[in-house]
Amino acid sequence: MGPAARLLAGLALRLATALPAVFCLLALTFVLMRLLPGDPVSLMASNPGGDAAERAALAARLGLDAPLAEQFGGWLAALARGDLGRSVVTGQPVAADLAARLPASLELTLCGFGLALAAALPCGLWAARHPGSAGDHALRLLGACGAALPGFVSGLMLVLVFYHGLGWAPDPTGRFDLFAGPPPRVTGFALIDTLLAGDTAAFRDAAARLVLPSLTLALFVFAPLMRVTRGALLAVFASDYMLNARALGLTRRQRLLTWGLGNAAVPVLMVSATLFGALLGASVLVETVFTWPGVGRYAVEALQAGDYAAVQGFVLLMAGLFVLITLVADLAALALDARMLPA
Repeated sequence: MGPAARLLAGLALRLATALPAVFCLLALTFVLMRLLPGDPVSLMASNPGGDAAERAALAARLGLDAPLAEQFGGWLAALARGDLGRSVVTGQPVAADLAARLPASLELTLCGFGLALAAALPCGLWAARHPGSAGDHALRLLGACGAALPGFVSGLMLVLVFYHGLGWAPDPTGRFDLFAGPPPRVTGFALIDTLLAGDTAAFRDAAARLVLPSLTLALFVFAPLMRVTRGALLAVFASDYMLNARALGLTRRQRLLTWGLGNAAVPVLMVSATLFGALLGASVLVETVFTWPGVGRYAVEALQAGDYAAVQGFVLLMAGLFVLITLVADLAALALDARMLPA
């Protein structure tokens, strides 16, 4: 079997193991949504505690009067046609709602993860080169403190300090000033659309509003990223081939650039993919704190209203993105280290 065939076989195996997990997650979400208090019938009824006939008619129209297994089968059949249902809160197809809000979440997550990478990788490298030093302990303590705080607590503290206290940050009311209209939508990414529109003032405003929520997300993943970078580099530095390279007279910089970073890249890449997927989920509370119009806030509002279709669509989107991210990371890892390819 050639390398390309082995690569495809490896990706197919990973996809085959991910699909059952996605199915179980969807089934669990479907059941839990119907066990929680609140439902679309109560939301749509003119008197939620009143006319039983009206409630029965609404339940029949929404397909909620059928047995649970039949409802789940009908939802899966609609899903196979690309239909995620219609939100009872917005009145729009769930797919259209998610597509409209996903760029805001992706922009926030990418900025937060980029900040975390920019800080965690150099810190992890420095800590690996100075293990056991005071700076190493200080960095690990800082990371542990940041990871210990829930995202919404970190966000509220940043708002309290930098908006209410110092007045350096803009008000946490979304992606743009409430009194300034957003630029024409092209990509859905605020920074890109403002640049395409040539509106530098709107770009500065959008960038300023990204700082605090991005920093909140970055604090969430800084510690694990730094720890895995430090651990991977320490393992590489202690390996036989690095000791041989040192015996051959290569400088520390040459050893690091030639073998160190390449061999440490695979574990860092795999953990980064997992953390990025987790960050998409963690953005739910951060979006709520900063009134960010992304899919996370959409899911919170749908959950509060008992909007089954919207919550199920959100879970499916997050699961699909997580599988896609891990597959891309697997592909990159297999390209970096051919030893991971199946025989």
